[in-house]
Amino acid sequence: MESTKLILAYIVQIVRFNPNICGTNWTKYFLQIVELKD
Repeated sequence: MESTKLILAYIVQIVRFNPNICGTNWTKYFLQIVELKD
């Protein structure tokens, strides 16, 4: 759980400074990370 929260916060920071990432397969990339952490 803790690691997932850290990843979420990290992604929020990235997306905040790089809005263009939202237009890519960011969701799929994030889901893969979550699955690996689970």
